[in-house]
Amino acid sequence: GLYGMALLSDPNKLIISKKYKQIDYVEGSDDFIVTTVDGKVGILGKDSLAKVDPKYDSIENIDLNSGLYLVKLYEKYGVVTQMGKIVVSVDYDQIGLDSNIDDKNLTSKYLLYDNCIPVKLLGKWGLYDKNGNKIVDTEYDSVGCYRVQNADGNAQPLVIIPDLNGIVLGKKFEAANKSSSQILYGIVDKTGQIIVNLGAESIYKVVFNNNTSYYYYSSGQSIDIVKAWREEMKKRESGESKINSSNTTNSTTTTNQNNNVVSNQAATQNVNNPVAQDTENNAQNAAQAGAQAASEQNNSQVENQDESATAVVSSSTSNS
Repeated sequence: GLYGMALLSDPNKLIISKKYKQIDYVEGSDDFIVTTVDGKVGILGKDSLAKVDPKYDSIENIDLNSGLYLVKLYEKYGVVTQMGKIVVSVDYDQIGLDSNIDDKNLTSKYLLYDNCIPVKLLGKWGLYDKNGNKIVDTEYDSVGCYRVQNADGNAQPLVIIPDLNGIVLGKKFEAANKSSSQILYGIVDKTGQIIVNLGAESIYKVVFNNNTSYYYYSSGQSIDIVKAWREEMKKRESGESKINSSNTTNSTTTTNQNNNVVSNQAATQNVNNPVAQDTENNAQNAAQAGAQAASEQNNSQVENQDESATAVVSSSTSNS
C-alpha cells in the first residue's frame, strides 16, 4: 500500500497524504525522507511541504547538526542541505571515506572535523567544507595512509591527526625514468592549508600505554610530527626560529624565514622534504615539492519528527 502521515491526536487528519511508497523519519529532526511510487526520493517537513523535491535515487542524512544529506542520482553523488540547497554538486563517484577504514579518531566518514567532506572523482580525492567551498582539489590518490610499518612493527594506519586538526593526503609520483611510482604523503588542516608538505614515504601513528604519537617517515628517519610542531611554535613565540641553509647528513628539526617547520634530509638524497611549512603556501607548491622528492628517490617503490505528534498511516489502495 501507500503511506502518509497523520497526527496521533487525530488519526483522521493527514499532514502528509497517502501517496508515498515509503516514509522514513530522520530521528532528531523535523524531516521525513519519502519515496514516490516511481522510486524517486525527497524530503518533506512536518507541514508536508517539500524541502527537497523527490527527484533523487537515494537520500541519506550524513550530519544532523548541519542538516546535510548525501544524495545519489544516476550513479553520481552530491551533498544538499535539508532545504535542498546544493553544497557539493551531484557529480562525484564517491562521497565519504571507505567504510572499512580503521582509524579510531574518525567519528564520521562523511565529515572530518565537522567541516571537511571527502569527495572522489575518477580515482582522485579532494575536500569540500560544509558550506560548499572546495578546500582541496581532486588530485590526490589517497585520504589517509594505510600501508605503514616501522622497525617495532607497531605502526597503525592514519587518516587524521586531532592534535593538529590534520588530514593525511597521499599523491602518486613517477620516478624520473618512469619505471616506477611512489605515493608521497603530506598533511593539510581542516581549512585545506598545508601543515606537512608532500614528501613522506608514510605517515603513521603509534599507540603505547593509551598515548598516541604521530610520525612522518622518510629516508629511514621518523620524526614525531606533533612534538616537532610544538617545538617550532615555542621557537616562534620566543623569536628563536633560525634559517637552515645547509644540507646535513642527519634528519634535523629546522626552521626558516618562510616558516618551513621540519626538514628531513638524508645522506643518500640531496632532497629537502619539509614536514611542515607555512600555511600560506598552497597545494601546488606542495605537489611540486613532492614531485621533486619522488623523482630523486634512488629506491622508489611501486600502493528521526516528534513521535507523540504523528504516525504513519497506510492505504491498501493506490489512491491518496
